[in-house]
Amino acid sequence: MKPRAGDFIIAAFVALLAAAIWLVPLLSGQGSVAIVSHDGKTVANIPLSETHRIEVGGCVIRSDGGSIYVESADCPDSVCVRTGRISRPGESVICVPNRVSIKISGVSGFDAVAG
Repeated sequence: MKPRAGDFIIAAFVALLAAAIWLVPLLSGQGSVAIVSHDGKTVANIPLSETHRIEVGGCVIRSDGGSIYVESADCPDSVCVRTGRISRPGESVICVPNRVSIKISGVSGFDAVAG
């Protein structure tokens, strides 16, 4: 059976639809958001695409260039500062002494990560 012109049109339509389903979330501007909490209450929702600097419970939190991190903290061990930058959905930074947490929320490109 020989392919007809209509078969190519349907195949092109399916390919365009698949590309649109994959690209729309990436281009829609609904990227990842950092949820900053203090004492279990949300104090800020920071889009990672924006630059911010906030002070929460003894921690200075900064976001820039698609990531967020604890710049400084007045806690004794500064594990939260040494954690470094986070940028992917599901990642988090927690400062236990200051009761501050940062969690990235958004659409991940993966259903599961093995490792």
